[in-house]
Amino acid sequence: MSLTAKRPSGGYSEKVSTTMGFVGIIFTKPASPFFRNLGSFSSSLPDRLSILVTSSANFTAMWEVWQSRTGA
Repeated sequence: MSLTAKRPSGGYSEKVSTTMGFVGIIFTKPASPFFRNLGSFSSSLPDRLSILVTSSANFTAMWEVWQSRTGA
């Protein structure tokens, strides 16, 4: 079967994660004046914090699924 066989009409496909338990949304905010004073680090820190929060939420979700399946 070709890769295009299951596409919705119009040729557009939904972007859905194929990895179980992961949320694929990263929220970023403009850097505050405090972060702007830190130079180039100011643009990466909010992104890193956002990734850390998302990773933590994903880990928590995976842990809860594991516990529910194993009865731990």
